[in-house]
Amino acid sequence: MPGTYRLSEIPWDSYRDRVKKIVLEEGITGIGQYLFSHCENLTSLEISESVSHIGEYAFYNCANLQEVILPDTVEIIDAGAFDGCPRLPEGMPLCRGRLSDDVWWKLDQKRTLTVGGGGPMPDGGNWTDFPWFSCSASIEEIVVEEGITTIGSHAFESCENVSAVSLPQGITVIGTYGFWGCESLTAIEIPESIVRIREYAFLSCVGLTDVILPDSVTTIEGGAFSNCSGLPGNVPVAKDTYSQHLRWVVTSDGVMTVSGDGQIPDMGGVYTEGEDGEPYKGNWNSLWISIEDSITKIIIEEGITAIGRSAFGSCGNLVSVVLPESLTKIGDTAFNYCLKLSDIKLPAGLLHIGRGAFMDTSITSVVIPENVEFLSQTAFPDGTEFTYEKTAHPTGTPLELTGNAGFEVSANAHRQNYVMYPVRTVESNLWIRRIFQTAICLISSSQP
Repeated sequence: MPGTYRLSEIPWDSYRDRVKKIVLEEGITGIGQYLFSHCENLTSLEISESVSHIGEYAFYNCANLQEVILPDTVEIIDAGAFDGCPRLPEGMPLCRGRLSDDVWWKLDQKRTLTVGGGGPMPDGGNWTDFPWFSCSASIEEIVVEEGITTIGSHAFESCENVSAVSLPQGITVIGTYGFWGCESLTAIEIPESIVRIREYAFLSCVGLTDVILPDSVTTIEGGAFSNCSGLPGNVPVAKDTYSQHLRWVVTSDGVMTVSGDGQIPDMGGVYTEGEDGEPYKGNWNSLWISIEDSITKIIIEEGITAIGRSAFGSCGNLVSVVLPESLTKIGDTAFNYCLKLSDIKLPAGLLHIGRGAFMDTSITSVVIPENVEFLSQTAFPDGTEFTYEKTAHPTGTPLELTGNAGFEVSANAHRQNYVMYPVRTVESNLWIRRIFQTAICLISSSQP
């Protein structure tokens, strides 16, 4: 195998400028790092079939090298082996090697990195796990050949000068951080065979302006296109299904659409106490937690009947929500801590609004539909003005309430839950006021 040498340790170091031809005969298996570097008058190189490995910078700065016999038995050419050799034969690889028994790679003089063979590319723990990381800045094009089935995690991370990528039919998955930091990439076509794009796959591809994304891609994990500010507004940047009946997609303009039938599931919570003793206001178990800050509008389509606990909690930039007429229940803390949400139109068929559903929002007034049977006392921020559509009296006058108040009027059979935070009810809540008055009377009558 190739070794590592100091230039002064190489026997022919003082003769480098006289070397014009090098012949490596049978029996030699590898060429060490820097072994023939700076042979500036070298013009011809013959490598025997017994050689399998050429080390880093082995022929670095052999500026006049132009005739090379390179057998296919040389499976590994480390990064930089022929750097500074501008006159090499056309088509000769500058670097090449294997990622596995079935997957090979090469970098040619046109700065095109080609990956071929069969099966999946291996995943990396970071970008240094791939042999081309040391020359990633010199790669300008990436070609993945037919036969490769997945792009490994971190595979092409930080290839900052790559401007073109070609992916074949047959690939099914693009791995986590697969193209992270490919800043010069402006367009990519995703083949129809791909079904999943993993999280942060195209993170910080800041030059990306054109993505062809087929409907066959069923899952785009959160953050896959984070910090790709040049994308047009209609490009899906996150997408998935849940329990076969629920589908959701977030486009690059911040619009989230949820479709299907049944209930959006319960997710994380917002009233759990953190390590510092303060209430935790994050939505740690959300399907879309990694992109919740990018969501500015939510459209829930017809067919959805309930929104689960904390489903959209902590979407801090959410300003608009469209709810379907099919909706009957909004769960506890469903939109809690959506600080920029200032207006909501509740559908006529709504029956239940849970605890903290819209707490910690900017909502100041809301119309409660007449079919609502349960309105939690803490559903909206303190001081919210309620207009109740159901008539409380034969005259047909709507019941109007001011403040974060619950109410119960026998005439309209409205039920309210007063278990959580009863001190937050305000003057307009006559029912709870009567409870306090009764309690005061009981205490007074018990005094000696």
